[in-house]
Amino acid sequence: MNETKELEQELGNINAPVLKYFNPGLSEQEVNHLFREINLQPSEELIQFYTWRNGLQFENVPSGKLSFGLNGVFFPLQNSVEMYRNFTGEQFPLFFPIFWDDTFLIDLDAQSPDYRKIFIYSPDLLITEPQSCYDSLPTMIRTFLTCFQKGIFSYDREGFFQEQFELTAETSKNLNPLSTYWKEL
Repeated sequence: MNETKELEQELGNINAPVLKYFNPGLSEQEVNHLFREINLQPSEELIQFYTWRNGLQFENVPSGKLSFGLNGVFFPLQNSVEMYRNFTGEQFPLFFPIFWDDTFLIDLDAQSPDYRKIFIYSPDLLITEPQSCYDSLPTMIRTFLTCFQKGIFSYDREGFFQEQFELTAETSKNLNPLSTYWKEL
């Protein structure tokens, strides 16, 4: 998935403070092993995502310093597996959590027309059923990259993530035409 390398390069170009919190990626074998523990089959792009980076070091760091495109923390796979076991797996057995705070889930039901789409689930925002937000994991990363390149996403002097929400919504809607979340804003 070239999008992740391009995003990391762009984050480096702007000296994004989030870079220092990225964990090294896992091996493909480690990723597959963790998914076998919860009886889910990850998509190829999800495997590539966790071999690129295994989430962020998040303990004792404000979540605003860990964002790089949405209001959620990219959890290490081991933590996401625990979240799945303890929370999302019961309610949404074929949705796997990638980002947590506002929860972003990937549909891993290969029989679903929404397979590989990214969904937002956030009861605090009155989103009580998963709603499609990004057409795929590569499209989500491409959306983040585009927003950084256009200056829609940035970091303030203290290293906190900033976004221009209206422009984020417009860009996301254009790059993710199959997702319902942006259409309803």
